[in-house]
Amino acid sequence: MKQLPLCINHFIKHVYNLLLLSLLFVEPTIAQNKIEEPSTYVSFIKQFKDDFNTGNYHHIVTYSSASFLKSVPEKRLTEFLSGIRNDYGEIVKLKFKYFDQKHSAVYHTELKKTWMNFIIGLDSSNMIKRLVVLDPNYNEDLPVVINKTKMQLPFDSTWYVFWGGETEDENYHVTVRSQKNAFDFVIRDSTNKSYRTDGKSNEDYYCFSRAIYAPCSGEIVMVTDSVHDNIPGEMNPAQLTGNSIIIKSKQREYILMAHFKMNSILVKKGDKIKAGQLIGLCGNSGNSSEPHVHLHIMDAPSLKEGTGIKCNFQKLTVNGEIKLKYSPVKGERISKLK
Repeated sequence: MKQLPLCINHFIKHVYNLLLLSLLFVEPTIAQNKIEEPSTYVSFIKQFKDDFNTGNYHHIVTYSSASFLKSVPEKRLTEFLSGIRNDYGEIVKLKFKYFDQKHSAVYHTELKKTWMNFIIGLDSSNMIKRLVVLDPNYNEDLPVVINKTKMQLPFDSTWYVFWGGETEDENYHVTVRSQKNAFDFVIRDSTNKSYRTDGKSNEDYYCFSRAIYAPCSGEIVMVTDSVHDNIPGEMNPAQLTGNSIIIKSKQREYILMAHFKMNSILVKKGDKIKAGQLIGLCGNSGNSSEPHVHLHIMDAPSLKEGTGIKCNFQKLTVNGEIKLKYSPVKGERISKLK
């Protein structure tokens, strides 16, 4: 059976492809410079919101710079803005976040149907010189943050890293901000197969129903346990993480584990747990094409607003070699250090 993509960002990434292709100047923003929102932007953004919500795109053109309109002509700008409004609704509110390295203001923007980042740069005459609209989960090129929480592998045998690493070739989670350092783990045999016969049933997969343990100590702050397991090859994008938990560590880091087997999770919201405690069984629920374990760390308990934290495990073996404080990479076979 052909191996399909495994991860929960697949649906999010697909939804915004057409939007991203519509933009010019779509470079990732770089290292944040946190300053207060200037008064010129406060008044500008109020006018922009009013014009956007009333469909007065021509007025927006009047305060766009000549250089910007040369790259994004009036017709294209009008079609782009009207497309966003038609698809996602009017702007409810904009919250200033920071200025990126291109001196553009990043606004976390709530529309009626979704959240996006509106990135706006003004020239010295307060005319638009840059306008970018991105999925707020788009992975900005922020400094790498390493976990403070002591982490151990969540299983007691040798597993295979299907996705893991810092490049898109190694780990296609990297394009999603909250999951940029995520892992997908499966079990593969000596022939590199993850199933015994034809892979048409969940029970045919080596990791299905295998015990999954807490990778750290902390408090359970979210549990979902009632999502049906998929037939292999099918996915459930309406319930991205499927049966899943979020652990809040003492270091206020949030560990999300996803795709558990239906009705197998043994903890509930509010429970205090210890590293190594049995928490459930590996499943194939949510936006998953075959049984596996998804794990990532965020700085907030939300896929919408969190930023991924790189996960180093304290002690493990990697292809038979002992590693300390190591983050596994696609293609490696890993196990907990005994």
